[in-house]
Amino acid sequence: MRRGFTYGTVLVDLERRRPVLAAGTALRAPIGTRDPSGARVGALVNVTYARGRSKIPSHANMARCQRCGLRATLSFVGQYVPRTGVGHAMKPMSEAHFTILRRHMVEVIGIQVDLASEELGKAALDERVLAAMRNVPRHRFVPFFLAPLAYQDTPLPIGFDKTISQPFIVALMTDLLGPEPHESILEVGTGLGYQAAVLAELAGRVWSVEIVEELAGQAEANLRQLGCSDVAIRIGDGSRGWREHAPYDRALLTAAAERLPPAILDQIIPRGRIVLPLGPDEAQWLTVVDKGADGQTSVRKLIRVRFSRLETVV
Repeated sequence: MRRGFTYGTVLVDLERRRPVLAAGTALRAPIGTRDPSGARVGALVNVTYARGRSKIPSHANMARCQRCGLRATLSFVGQYVPRTGVGHAMKPMSEAHFTILRRHMVEVIGIQVDLASEELGKAALDERVLAAMRNVPRHRFVPFFLAPLAYQDTPLPIGFDKTISQPFIVALMTDLLGPEPHESILEVGTGLGYQAAVLAELAGRVWSVEIVEELAGQAEANLRQLGCSDVAIRIGDGSRGWREHAPYDRALLTAAAERLPPAILDQIIPRGRIVLPLGPDEAQWLTVVDKGADGQTSVRKLIRVRFSRLETVV
C-alpha cells in the first residue's frame, strides 16, 4: 500500500516525496463542520499508513509536510488535469488571477461569518477589515509551492510545525480586535507575517514577536518586499510581550495559551483589548479580554478553535 495522506484536495506521496494526482482526496468533513472534539475546523483529513487509518485535524498534519521538504499540488475529482511534459506546461498564475481569488476568499469569509452569526453576535465584519483582507496578498506569505492554495479558506503549513491561519479566523480576530489608525498593536506569533500585514493596514504601528528565528527572518523579508514599513519584528518569547515599546492599545495572540500571560495584560493600556485562543488543546476558545480603567478584566468566549500552543522559554 502506498503511504500517503490527503489534505483537503492535496495528496502528497510520503515515499517519493512528491505530489501525486489521484482520486480519493475527498474531504472527510465539510468545511465549517466540527471535528470529533467539537472544534470548528477547515476540514478533517484522512491519513493512510500501511498499518491502518486514522483521522487527524489538518493543522496537525500539514505542518509536518513542510518540514519534510514536500511539495503539494491541487487535485480534484472531475476536473481538468493539465498534461505534463515538453510543450504541455500550464503557465503560472498571475497577480490578476490571485486578485480574483482574493476577492472570492473575502466573499467566502462573509458566508462563514453569516453561518456563525449566532455564536459571533454579528452577521458581518467591519468593511475596513474586509478591505484589508482584499488588499493583502496572502500568496506572498506562504511557501511558494502552496501559492495556488493561498486563497482557500483553510490553514496552510509554513514550517516548524506552524501554520498560517484560516482566512476566516484572521479576519474574525482582526475584527474583534478593532484596531484604529492611531493605535499601537502587539502581536504574538508573527509566523510569515500575514496577520501583521493585515493589522498594519488598519493600525498605526504593529510590534510583533516570533520565537522561531527562521520564520521571523522570512516574515521581515515578506513585509519588506511589500513595502510594509509599519511592522517591527523581534525574535523572542512572545508570552513576555515586548516591554520596550509598551504600553500597547491592543494585543493579538496567534497561538493558544491555557491562561492569559500576565506580561501581555500588564503591557496593555486601561480600556485596551486582547484577542487570543484560550484554553487547553481539547477545549480552545477564541476569546476577547477587555481591560477596564481599573485594571480589571472581562472575558468573552465566542467559538471553538484549534491553534498551535504558545511556546515559551524557561
